[in-house]
Amino acid sequence: MTERIRVGVIGAGAIAQVAHLPTLRKIKDVEVAVICDSDLPKARAVANRFKINDAFDDIDDALRYEELDALVIATPNHLHEAHVLSALSAGLHVLVEKPLATSTKGVARVIRQAEKGDRILMVGTNQRYRPDVETIRGFVESGELGKIDSVRGSWHVFRPSRSQLGWRLKEELAGGGAMLDLGLAVLDIGIWLAGNPKPVRVSGILNRPNERAVEHAGSAFVVCENGASIFLD
Repeated sequence: MTERIRVGVIGAGAIAQVAHLPTLRKIKDVEVAVICDSDLPKARAVANRFKINDAFDDIDDALRYEELDALVIATPNHLHEAHVLSALSAGLHVLVEKPLATSTKGVARVIRQAEKGDRILMVGTNQRYRPDVETIRGFVESGELGKIDSVRGSWHVFRPSRSQLGWRLKEELAGGGAMLDLGLAVLDIGIWLAGNPKPVRVSGILNRPNERAVEHAGSAFVVCENGASIFLD
């Protein structure tokens, strides 16, 4: 008999309720054992809705009282680094929503901890698994498109209301705006389709309504070591 994988979810917001929890419930031999959110009544309500045994408002309590194999982290961006480090220190494998951290030093710290503990650490760059992207990737790998010299990608949406964006409007909590939230996914697809080359030069512009606000739009041009270029906006 296959041993069940016990998973905890940190963060009971929209992405957890709409994406992670429904998907985890469909996977055979996976049990969501605990959910944690700073809003304990919300955590308990979500636990009841998805038939999760325990709910906590502190990640340390969740890690202390539950015997887990892996953790899904879906908290505001500024908490990702600390939560990932806590999970890795507890010996768990981790899936974290993007970004991995809000600074390059933070990313380096997290990667070192994962390598030190020999744990699987994955950022939720789920756009790679879209059927259209996988189809294009198949064309690239087969050689049908020849050598990839450039990739261009765009992601444009109607601007949500301020109430919908919430903490994403605050740079100290989000770490960035549209380019971090949407542009990062486009960049990941571009580099992946180009064969994962190392970027060597980057230029870009961020459009902010004022100095203290996160960007509501932006564009970037990335040149890679294999000569491929990626433009995104």
